[in-house]
Amino acid sequence: MELQKELIARTIWSTACVYAGPRGAVIPRDFAFQKRPKPTFVMFTSAKDIVNATSAKTGIAVITVPDIRWARRDIKSVALLAQVLAKQAAAEAGAGEAWINRRRQGHRGRLVVGLHPDPR
Repeated sequence: MELQKELIARTIWSTACVYAGPRGAVIPRDFAFQKRPKPTFVMFTSAKDIVNATSAKTGIAVITVPDIRWARRDIKSVALLAQVLAKQAAAEAGAGEAWINRRRQGHRGRLVVGLHPDPR
């Protein structure tokens, strides 16, 4: 929390968003488990006026997309490929956001990202 406060104090923007997330350890690329890998952590700010954004006042359209993150194990990626594809699908549908919907056999549909009232 102290690092976040320092990052916010140093930012040049009056309104910003803070991203903070763990990253994998920096290890040799031989795929063997390391005895004591040192994890890394990334934090940065980006300009984002969430409060005064038009979408905060008017709302946005949202679509749901299937959760392909584990269904496509053939895609080797460390990027947020499924999330990027979902956001693109939203843009193509004229929506502002896409919620990833995971449906499993025998389970009721539920959203993995976001909240919504269940119409069933």
